[in-house]
Amino acid sequence: MFKENIYANTSNTTDQIRKRSNTTQCPGSESAGRRDHRPAVVCLGLLCFLLLTALIVLVVYHSRVIHQAETQHNNLRKERDQLLLNYSLQTAERDQLLLNYSLQTAEREFDEYKKNHVCPSGWRRLSTSCYYISTEKKNWNDSRQACMQSGADLAIISCREEQIFLEGLSGYFWIGLSEREREGTWKWVDGTTFPVDEG
Repeated sequence: MFKENIYANTSNTTDQIRKRSNTTQCPGSESAGRRDHRPAVVCLGLLCFLLLTALIVLVVYHSRVIHQAETQHNNLRKERDQLLLNYSLQTAERDQLLLNYSLQTAEREFDEYKKNHVCPSGWRRLSTSCYYISTEKKNWNDSRQACMQSGADLAIISCREEQIFLEGLSGYFWIGLSEREREGTWKWVDGTTFPVDEG
């Protein structure tokens, strides 16, 4: 019986220990069972704040870098456009200078030609043109043919000076003006139309 009693007490003791362990805790075990998570939460919150701050700083920095790059790109584009414009202006100025030089050279050569140009014997000279007044009486077509055989053509009056010169010549002569293609339309032998006043 004593053995039964010991076993009975043992089972009672085991039950009591289980009950006590459920309701009471050992000294110092209270802090182990319910830990204070506040420092960890504060650390995580601080870490999140720092990460968010770093992200904001990176976004602002990236935005500034992009803005600066766009500004620099626009400035470079404007500078390139200005350089192209300057290049075009310089090229146009150079071309104008070359044209002026060519024109001056041509004028000098023309003046030299005028000084030294001699018309064939029997021809009359006005500026750089030579005029021949034939003593033979021919119609307009035959006169033009004779001129063309000499490497010339009937006179085209292109300025008042030429008209006065021709009016001052003695005798009769044909000029290079006709209405052969269409009646009422006067043309010079070079194909230019003679203006006719209809008034």
